[in-house]
Amino acid sequence: MPLPVSWPKRTVVGTVVPLDEATGVTGTATFAPIGAPWFVVDETVVPPATITAPIVDGAISKAIPVTNSPSVQPAGWVYQVTVTLADGRAWAFPMEVPDGLDDLDLATHAPVAPSGGWARYVRTVNGVLPDETGNVEVAGGSGGGGAVQSVDGRTGAVTLTDVYATPAQLSAGLATKANTASLAPVATAGTYASLTGKPTIPVSYSDLTGTVPQAAIPAIAIADFLGAVASQAAMLALAGQRGDWCTRTDLGTDWQLIAEPATSLASWREHTYPASPVQSVAGRIGAVALSKADVGLGQVSNTADADKPVSTATQAALDGKEATGTAAAAVTAHANAADPHPQYLTQAEGDARYDAAGAAAAAVADAPRYLKYASGWPARGSSSRVTIYIGGSAASNAPTDAVLGDVWIPASS
Repeated sequence: MPLPVSWPKRTVVGTVVPLDEATGVTGTATFAPIGAPWFVVDETVVPPATITAPIVDGAISKAIPVTNSPSVQPAGWVYQVTVTLADGRAWAFPMEVPDGLDDLDLATHAPVAPSGGWARYVRTVNGVLPDETGNVEVAGGSGGGGAVQSVDGRTGAVTLTDVYATPAQLSAGLATKANTASLAPVATAGTYASLTGKPTIPVSYSDLTGTVPQAAIPAIAIADFLGAVASQAAMLALAGQRGDWCTRTDLGTDWQLIAEPATSLASWREHTYPASPVQSVAGRIGAVALSKADVGLGQVSNTADADKPVSTATQAALDGKEATGTAAAAVTAHANAADPHPQYLTQAEGDARYDAAGAAAAAVADAPRYLKYASGWPARGSSSRVTIYIGGSAASNAPTDAVLGDVWIPASS
């Protein structure tokens, strides 16, 4: 996870060249924060860590967080820089990395050893950093000296007896401690039973007496329901602790405090649920009971095909039909009749009329009846054409040019 964006970085560069002009100088340069065990940046806790930059061909380049960002607490800390070459030689010094856009050259901020040998540099004195000359100004003193501020955490008129125990105090304190002779059986037998004057170790809950001190009980958070709220502002106004929860009626979801304070939206987490593929059924939500009308089948009756009734229109059409077998019986009777069509002359009747009295006489004698041409009748002369005359009355309007083979149909009886 990257650092918060409010903590800027600056690139530190440098070059290491040995006196013997050897090539390929390698090693590492480490930057260890000193003066702050933990950092807090925009409500984010950042533990310190040593940043390592490789030295490749004598060159160093590493972007590291600056030491004077106003958003970082605590302020006033420095890096302990250690340059270690591959041959084991090392060089250490404190260094600030102020904010800036250009690269910070390691050589312009690294102190060199004074004449006569190496020196050990002071990091801080009572929290005060060295100035640009390497000196530390101590309040209350002069000439390089100063008054003692504290002794082993004690201030005021401190005596050594306040800090260290006297021989008599040491003797009294050691009198109640086990000596090596008492511990020898434990060393050989290796059992707790070898000790004399030992306290009894409980082996079950029934051996325990008294109560557990409150300091030994871990903190227990009881989750309380803080109620239902209709907005984010109302939720952030709730007074609660980690584990408490509320219902957002504007969102239809539950929110739980995962950190404090409750006034920060980042301290709340919305409960998530698996998405349901069905949002509603027939426009309804909740416990939905479906009926046939919900799926457009309100007029449907769940009956067997054999039990389904006939519609009114179908029944009316069936009522106009003949009973089964009626038509067949009529056809049979018609086919078996000697003269199924008495209004027409059969071929036999026509032949008889023709042979007896000729076409004209047959037409006049059978005026109420109609002649039907049949292919078996004799043709007119040698021609197969048949001429049909439509005349007036049977008594007076017969065609005068009718010949054998013509058919006369009276217009009236």
